[in-house]
Amino acid sequence: MAAPEPAPPAPVSEPEPAPAPVVAAPSPPAPSAVSALADIAGARDFARLDPNAYTLQLSDAASPSGFPALIQALGLSADQCFLLRIKREGQAWWLLAYGQYSDANQAKAALARLPNVPGLTRTWPRKIQYLQREFDPLGP
Repeated sequence: MAAPEPAPPAPVSEPEPAPAPVVAAPSPPAPSAVSALADIAGARDFARLDPNAYTLQLSDAASPSGFPALIQALGLSADQCFLLRIKREGQAWWLLAYGQYSDANQAKAALARLPNVPGLTRTWPRKIQYLQREFDPLGP
């Protein structure tokens, strides 16, 4: 009697590849908090601040056109920023201020938390009453 034929070898199945990890598409950037100078509070709002409090002077320039980009780079809220037109040597000059702090120490602490970004110049805490004397109350 003949020996039974051996069974054919079982097919070797390749293990199923693991599914590719699902990578979430990057979120689109949030709309700019400041899309235009009109988004920044102006002199009338600044005039209502407590004169004995402090603010941060973030920058000053002959033109305020770069201020929205600076606000965005710093991650600040436009409704806490103030665009002030002042006079410097008889010419219009622009100043960007941020926030209201009850004392100089709070303002200094807030300043220390700001990231270092290009365009952040002439930055320091200032007493609001002194700036209220300098800016044009009819400005933006």
